[in-house]
Amino acid sequence: MNLARWEPFQDLLTLQDRMNGIHEEPERIVLRAELPGVGRDDIDVSVEKGTLTLCGEKKFEKEVDAESAYRQERFYGSFTRSFVLPTAIDPDRIQAGYKDGVLEVVLPKVRTAS
Repeated sequence: MNLARWEPFQDLLTLQDRMNGIHEEPERIVLRAELPGVGRDDIDVSVEKGTLTLCGEKKFEKEVDAESAYRQERFYGSFTRSFVLPTAIDPDRIQAGYKDGVLEVVLPKVRTAS
């Protein structure tokens, strides 16, 4: 039998890594966050004063009988993550989609006059 060292904060770091998927393109900024087990209605996305905030809650689905389980490796509870946006965003054109546990938020940049 192999023993594995349990790292209590590893689950939180893994969640943070999954939520670090933000990148900038010439016309837009795109955020992709892996949120397995989080329902669409349990996610809130807002943009205010140049900051994108992602909040949500992963609800505990089923109680596990302590006698029948050795270890549970799931994170449950509320989370909030904020990103300072590097450029002005057009709030009227923001789009968000959620499919198969992946949230994608597309933030179009403000169009400049040529």
